[in-house]
Amino acid sequence: MTNKRWSLAAVGALWTGMATAASTLVFAVNDYLSNSRVRLSDLLRDDAWRVLAVTVVVYLFLWAAFRRVVLKPVHEIDAHLYRIGLGRLEPIELHSHVRELQAIAGGVNLMVRRMELDLDQHAIDHVQETLKKLRQLAHHLPERLCDEEASELLRCAAVLQSAFGELYQSASAPPAA
Repeated sequence: MTNKRWSLAAVGALWTGMATAASTLVFAVNDYLSNSRVRLSDLLRDDAWRVLAVTVVVYLFLWAAFRRVVLKPVHEIDAHLYRIGLGRLEPIELHSHVRELQAIAGGVNLMVRRMELDLDQHAIDHVQETLKKLRQLAHHLPERLCDEEASELLRCAAVLQSAFGELYQSASAPPAA
């Protein structure tokens, strides 16, 4: 048994085509029951062409509509997620009027923002750890440095820590909408 996967457009159009055929068949049976002079086989044969024509037109219309309205944006999201997997952390700008697809794009953008914050947090943690080591070294160097050089070293470390503290606060702030 093969595991064939169908497109959303084909599935939606197929189900709609079957519903169209079934409803047309119901009308044919209703015509037969209301007009006893007509034989059922003649009615089904005559209506079969109409059922087939309507089903094909509905199928083609829905297939084209699904491809444009749903599948194209889904492919855009898929390609964007692939690029994120390759390390390109960029928000997606989806051009779709479908609310559910926009919600998915919003979730992708939230994921990208959180991934960027995680990367920023990792960099900030690394810098803070390096500053801590620098301070420890500065406290052990007074005998090798003059007082002026040691105090300049500690002042630079304090300035760096303050600057990275501000960076951390701005990275932790929720993004403006």
